[in-house]
Amino acid sequence: MYVNCENANEHHNAKTKDTVFRIVGPAGVVLLGDGGRASTQSLMEEERRKIQRVVQGVSVHMIYCSANGDGVPLKKLESAVKKLKRTLNRNEIRAVQNRLSAIDTRFKMPIPKGIDPMKVRPSRKMR
Repeated sequence: MYVNCENANEHHNAKTKDTVFRIVGPAGVVLLGDGGRASTQSLMEEERRKIQRVVQGVSVHMIYCSANGDGVPLKKLESAVKKLKRTLNRNEIRAVQNRLSAIDTRFKMPIPKGIDPMKVRPSRKMR
């Protein structure tokens, strides 16, 4: 299976440490949720809606990865992804990756210029 791991994007919830990885391959777009199924489900649905708006007609598969009975164990994750039906060729995969990378850059907040206000030290002259 052709998977470009460099372009596997991740979205996470800092509070619960749940992560969603997005992989584009021959099966379409595969969303891998790392964490409990209940807590990861909202992140996965949000990402699925975003993807379907940008690339209509491409299948989106959602796989939950967890050690307990909620999802696929890590050992069987590769075989679970490989079992998915192939629907895209290499040129279509590249086109889907390009469209999805465009929405990633659009929603990221720019880094402000200047000094970080949290790391400013008081001046020694003001003592």
